[in-house]
Amino acid sequence: MMNGLSHIIISDDDINWVESILKDVEFDEQRRYIFKNMDTIDIQAFPGSGKTTILIAKLAILARKWPYSNRGICVLSHTNAAREEIEKRLGNAEVGKMLLRYPHFIGTFHSFFNTFIAIPWLRYRKIKVKIIDSDFVRELRWERIDNNTKIYLLKNHNSYDCCEAVKLPVEVRIKRVGQHTNTYKKVIEIVRSSMCNGEFTFDEMLLIAEKALEEIACLPDIIVYRFPLLFVDEAQDTYYKQWILLDKAFPLAHNYIRQCFGDQNQAIYQSYDNEENCSLFPKSKPLTLPDSKRFGRRIASFANCIAISKDKMEGISSEYKHLDNMNTVFLFDDNNIQAVINEYISLLFSCFSDKELSDLKSGGCHVIGMVHTQKDFNEEHIPRNIKDYWKDYDPSVRKQFPRFLIDYFRIGYRNLFNTGNMNEMVDWIARGIIRYLNKYNNNLISITSNALRALCKELPSQKINKLREELYFLATQSIKNKNDWYGITERIINIANDIFLLSVKKDSFLQWRNDTNTKSSAKHLNSYTYYDAEKNRALTLHFGSIHSVKGQTHLSTLVVETYWHEPNMKSILPYICGCEFNKSIGERNKKRLKCHYVAFTRPKALLCIAIPKKNIDKSQIKALNNIGWRIHDITK
Repeated sequence: MMNGLSHIIISDDDINWVESILKDVEFDEQRRYIFKNMDTIDIQAFPGSGKTTILIAKLAILARKWPYSNRGICVLSHTNAAREEIEKRLGNAEVGKMLLRYPHFIGTFHSFFNTFIAIPWLRYRKIKVKIIDSDFVRELRWERIDNNTKIYLLKNHNSYDCCEAVKLPVEVRIKRVGQHTNTYKKVIEIVRSSMCNGEFTFDEMLLIAEKALEEIACLPDIIVYRFPLLFVDEAQDTYYKQWILLDKAFPLAHNYIRQCFGDQNQAIYQSYDNEENCSLFPKSKPLTLPDSKRFGRRIASFANCIAISKDKMEGISSEYKHLDNMNTVFLFDDNNIQAVINEYISLLFSCFSDKELSDLKSGGCHVIGMVHTQKDFNEEHIPRNIKDYWKDYDPSVRKQFPRFLIDYFRIGYRNLFNTGNMNEMVDWIARGIIRYLNKYNNNLISITSNALRALCKELPSQKINKLREELYFLATQSIKNKNDWYGITERIINIANDIFLLSVKKDSFLQWRNDTNTKSSAKHLNSYTYYDAEKNRALTLHFGSIHSVKGQTHLSTLVVETYWHEPNMKSILPYICGCEFNKSIGERNKKRLKCHYVAFTRPKALLCIAIPKKNIDKSQIKALNNIGWRIHDITK
């Protein structure tokens, strides 16, 4: 270790200290070894193994021992979860405050490359960054396209998504339109002009960072000196281009420490193109955290059957050991698909008390599948998606890409209903207001991870309190009808005029739109509440895609069969039954295995799956029974 960190030694006393400040945690020898390791290495951490807690605890120890005032620790992830967890668990401790300020950096890949590479390079090129926001910028460019060209693009199945550079010098991706055409050249010119004007999407900023790294040979040396210690969280979700960019900014041959935390079995977001050329996670001989405190041995054994990794997980929780024989495979016919939900509800009532079913901390009961959108209309492929199990399911509820101001309010209400956190409601309203103000503001307000903070930066101190009062007032108003919405839009126009001193108008962005997604707050969340009047018992089921629940912990999870090229679970059923992997597993089945591994590792108490009886034979039913599944045939 020749990077200037050789004198940082983590001892058992340090680990004991961090246990005392985190409380309710105790690190065994295996985890203590990971704490003490200060080499470049990957950590393969299985679901429920406490990966995030270990990373935060190690950061706390390192912050306490950090010797530099101008060199820092860099922590990269795909969300701000690590930063939020530090704020939550260490925010009141001095080490927490140290980690969240200079010289350290804890944030997303995009924010890192923006802050330290792309924005400085653009400034050097005399380009002032006005806004970085993918949806807003693409729509802004789309509006600048003349109507005839726009109609032609729409006829060829293009939308505002084509208004984004995918390569530098500027190239865009337009379906059915050649690069030699005037249409293509018009879009290119609009995108290029927009970028010169300081308007960028998130991915365009990564392209610029890559360009800067290519042009400035000494830049990696500067970055590695500035951050001699790099952690990558949720490393399995780092996709090919991000690995390439990361390796250019932090070359592995340079003198620094890189530790990546993640679980290769849960790599369901990235697409590994050219796998042989990609720095995949984990690299050879990773440290492993195999034991999961989320669930017991039975659920762990089911997940191990479909785990891509050679290492296997150990479930060490005994809290729900009495339910080991209740993990159920529901067999059904095409004509009674929706009966699966009723049978699952009956099972839940028999396994859990009302207190367990209503406890928000338990994570609730979920019905999930690999496919949740209505893309396949072939009746022969039933069951195709979540809607085939519950007809009121609406996949658009999960999409948080609002087009109108009222959509921002409705998303805020849904999040408030789900979490009880008023700040989330305020944040969505603030995002909508920023988008509205930017239509009339030459100095565009950047949309950051904290929209309220972004708005406050534009104001003198005496107006900030007034803005906060207005936002919290808006967050408490109902929007049941047009009259309610009219009052809110008038208030927002006054905010723009009086607080931000902008001359605005009531344009189409403020118009009233019926909420086609929902008739009730429960359905806002794709949730179904069942009430048994005879027994006076109730429970709520939450429906969604497997992707939508990644990172969650549930009380119970029902994983249902869906269709993508072939029935998904049928395609991997031999592995679910306990067969060993073969060499011809195929790329589609690899995706299915990883996706269903995520699904199988959500519940801490009860795991169920639903498979059409036509898709399973007697030998497979016997195999499932032999490895611990309870078989419930609802066709009889």
